[in-house]
Amino acid sequence: MPVTTDANITAIRFAEQSGTPSTPAAGYSSIYLKSDGLYVIDDAGAVSGPLGTGDLTDAIILDPTSSTRNIILPTTGDFIPFIVRGYAGAQTANLFEAKEGSAGTNVFTLSGTGAAVFQNFTDSTSGFKILDKDGGTSIFNVDTTNERVGIGTDTPSWPLDIVGATKITADGDYYTFRVSETRTTTSSPYSVYVDTLYQPSSAPSSSEIIGIEMNFQYDTSENYAGIYRGIRSGVQVQDTGDMAEIRLFESYAGDNGGGDITSLYNYYVWQSWTSGAITNAYGFYCEDQDAATNNYSIYTNAGDVVINAANSAGNVTVGGAVVSANYDLGLVGDGVLMIKETATPTADTNYGKVYCKDDNKLYFQDGAGSEHEIAFAV
Repeated sequence: MPVTTDANITAIRFAEQSGTPSTPAAGYSSIYLKSDGLYVIDDAGAVSGPLGTGDLTDAIILDPTSSTRNIILPTTGDFIPFIVRGYAGAQTANLFEAKEGSAGTNVFTLSGTGAAVFQNFTDSTSGFKILDKDGGTSIFNVDTTNERVGIGTDTPSWPLDIVGATKITADGDYYTFRVSETRTTTSSPYSVYVDTLYQPSSAPSSSEIIGIEMNFQYDTSENYAGIYRGIRSGVQVQDTGDMAEIRLFESYAGDNGGGDITSLYNYYVWQSWTSGAITNAYGFYCEDQDAATNNYSIYTNAGDVVINAANSAGNVTVGGAVVSANYDLGLVGDGVLMIKETATPTADTNYGKVYCKDDNKLYFQDGAGSEHEIAFAV
């Protein structure tokens, strides 16, 4: 006869059976004990068992036909309410399944090899959520409708949308952060895009605002003979398509609201060194296309500007000819100053001018416009 109780049952004693009991009434199943373990016989006469040997595909099936049929596992005290154990041998069947209906899609599956799979049978913008005790915005939200993941947001707008500060700590020998992609879009192909809208309610107290900062600290007594590159940009043309222009580094500042900028540096280099020696401190260094040894285009060193030379010999050192764009004036080497022939120029007050005319003579014009021939002793 049916037994109904609200108390916790600590133990049930079964008398061992030699055979199979009769089929129970419709809507019931019977549990009985044989010499090799527990068995279950349902109202159709189907027998499952022995339980716990790993030979059963469905040892116990909980298939409620109404919402009032629940299973409540007490958790009072040091008690594990639910344990799933696989077969001691090769486990091929799933250890746990939660289905949509009796034969629908597996909503959650724990495989025999330990793989956990969650699959909604209906897509939702909140298909899987993790919240803290107080609720509110999800800590973690999976939008299966749009195939997006949100951290700190219930409405992710990107495949991975994080609201809040993000920290990446690497524990390897290569990349801390890497973006690897293949793009086919023809519009705005950004690899990394940082967009910050800073709207403080009062004047910022910090002495500086930093967009992107990289801080590499070399913390070892071992010497390093290689090159550290803080930021490196490169473009490779892989096919026969032409590119009109390449700018490996571009900087700009815009003013959309009318506020003034006291000082604008498109490129600013400074060095903070408290100990140790720097043999060559280049503020700016640009090498030409062939990258040949000791083939310099332009660099700055200790306040001097050096163009096409290995070492500084003054505030401005040029290793080669200096010629203006239209060849009006040039230093062509060997102490030769080249001046293009011209007509008498228009005078400028407070300025003197030196020039050559087509009569093979050198002239000086003062600020009042008076022209004087520069004569040389023969």
